[in-house]
Amino acid sequence: MSNTLPRLVAEVEPMRIGCGWKFDSVDDIPRFVEEPLIKAVTTLFLKNIHSSQTSANKHDALNHGRAYIELDIASLALENLVTLAEISLGPEIVEQGGEKFGYIHHGLQIPLTPETTIEQLEEESLALAALLAPQEAWRAKPLTFAQTKQLLLDRGEEAVDYRHPALVQSSDLRNWKNEQSPYFYVQD
Repeated sequence: MSNTLPRLVAEVEPMRIGCGWKFDSVDDIPRFVEEPLIKAVTTLFLKNIHSSQTSANKHDALNHGRAYIELDIASLALENLVTLAEISLGPEIVEQGGEKFGYIHHGLQIPLTPETTIEQLEEESLALAALLAPQEAWRAKPLTFAQTKQLLLDRGEEAVDYRHPALVQSSDLRNWKNEQSPYFYVQD
């Protein structure tokens, strides 16, 4: 029998890596996601649901009272958008310099206390991820505009001024080498 106490989310150091990254495989997830949310983000990825930012660390547990998994809502199927609206905790109210700001999360939010364990957060985030349905595979392939343009050209089609009937622009993802270049999804 082990005398080890369960680890708390309040003990997890922030990764501080920014947001807007995309995963090319499940192997990318631990490089960008804090430990308590890795299983849930992996579950979402396997359902073709892309997350663009996550946070589950001591700062969230001690200051904000919630962990979150932001989702690229432009890529979500209508069924999942409806589910997301139904389970939302609403805006997070943040006070800075005496002013209050409402930050709307486009994703899964999990309440936290300083006593929340990593295991508890894993279970709660997996339960929320289970509420979202698997989606078509094209939704999990965010592409740069150059890649998108080439894919359409290979199909004998062309995008004009970032527009094409099969083109869906990402709501959250940005190419961090060139922040003006968003990612796109191309419907099959």
